[in-house]
Amino acid sequence: MTANQLIQLSIISLLLSVSGAQASQFSACPETNNCVNSDSQTEIHKIDPIHANGSLEASWESIIAYLKKESSFKIVEQSDNYLKAEATTSILRFTDDVEFEKRSQEHIIAVRSASRIGQMDFGTNRKRIEALKAHIAALKL
Repeated sequence: MTANQLIQLSIISLLLSVSGAQASQFSACPETNNCVNSDSQTEIHKIDPIHANGSLEASWESIIAYLKKESSFKIVEQSDNYLKAEATTSILRFTDDVEFEKRSQEHIIAVRSASRIGQMDFGTNRKRIEALKAHIAALKL
């Protein structure tokens, strides 16, 4: 790496730290078709994040309330900006991992939902996130 490239890399790192940008806690989706991730660039895995029409905090709290209300979810980790839940599928009782990350600067909540086992999920993870997004949109926060 040349000295000029090192200087450019240092400047980019500095700008990211000053802007408050943070790296996602999400793991990338595996190559299998059983995961969706709003950070993914691949067509089979890409899903839109939750866009807060009003208050980002109200949307975040609505997600928490939704997960607590729905019996298929169990919250396993929670902080101010990160939430992880386990979702149990209704028929075969598989456990999937569902993650949310509040990104205040982008005014979004990033999402990831992935099966722990298997090669495909017949769209379960995508449907799960789309149902949650529809619920949040219906609240008109």
